[in-house]
Amino acid sequence: MIATRGVLLTLPSVLMVGLAGRYLLGLHFGLAACGVLVLSAYGMSGLGALIGFWSPTAQVASLATQILNTVIILFAPVYLPLERLPAFLRYTSMAFPTTYAARALRLAVGGAPLGALRTDLAMLAAFTAVSLVLVPMKVQWRQA
Repeated sequence: MIATRGVLLTLPSVLMVGLAGRYLLGLHFGLAACGVLVLSAYGMSGLGALIGFWSPTAQVASLATQILNTVIILFAPVYLPLERLPAFLRYTSMAFPTTYAARALRLAVGGAPLGALRTDLAMLAAFTAVSLVLVPMKVQWRQA
């Protein structure tokens, strides 16, 4: 429920960015891009929640999130395509949902057919499933 609330709170900004991208930059912001954004938000929110649960205090969680956010964005193909990363980062980046989110979003806004997104959407769905199953289990443990 926490992840759903977070996703719903981001919808207005996602819609504004999508509309701006469509009308100012000519990007194809359709249902595929919306699906990628929703799956990405759920997959990454689970990672953030796990960081919070493993942190003893809110300050440690905030610091860990800032550090890991930078590491994940730099070591995953967010700013650069996967092919441009060094070989060792190509393999380690597969552990992060940002890899699949960035590639799928690039394809979706570029107007690629849904079949081209299949692998990335499957991986994002797997991260989402893990986050929706493991996070509630950890929440119950944390509250006890």
